[in-house]
Amino acid sequence: MPVNVNLMPAPAFEKSLVPAYQTNFSRIRDALLRTSNLTAIDSWESTGAWPKSTTIQHPFKCDVMVNFHGSCWTTAVGMSGLMVQYDGVTQGHWGTYFFNEINSHKHVGSSLIVRSTTPGAHTWTIAPIPGGNVGSDGNDYGTLGFTFIGVN
Repeated sequence: MPVNVNLMPAPAFEKSLVPAYQTNFSRIRDALLRTSNLTAIDSWESTGAWPKSTTIQHPFKCDVMVNFHGSCWTTAVGMSGLMVQYDGVTQGHWGTYFFNEINSHKHVGSSLIVRSTTPGAHTWTIAPIPGGNVGSDGNDYGTLGFTFIGVN
C-alpha cells in the first residue's frame, strides 16, 4: 500500500484574519451566555387503545422537544396515524403512514417542538388523527420522549 507524505512546510499564518476570528468567537460566546443551561428529560410509555393521556411535570419555563412513536391499524386503505395533543390542543407533525392493507398494525412516529411552556403539570395525549379510520387495541404501544430546554 503506497503512502503519500507531504513534506512541504505549513503555510504561513494569516494575521489579518485575527479580528474576524475574534468577532465570530465573541458572537458565539454571547449566544451561549444568553441561553439557559437548564435541561431535563422525561418519558412515558403506554399500550393502546388510543387515545391515552399522561400528566408530565414541566420543571421550568421551557421549549419541549417531543419524540413520539406508536402503533395502530386502520379499517380502510389510505393515510392514517396518530397525533400528539398538549393540554388538549393538537400539535403539528403527525405520525402518519399510508396503509395499503387494512387491519394490520403499523408503526408511526414523528418529532415536534412546543415553545415557551410554563412550569407545572401538563397533559400530553397520543390520539388517532381525525378522519383516519384509526383502530387500536391492547396490542398497540406508544412512547413519548421529552427534552425540556429552559428559555428565558
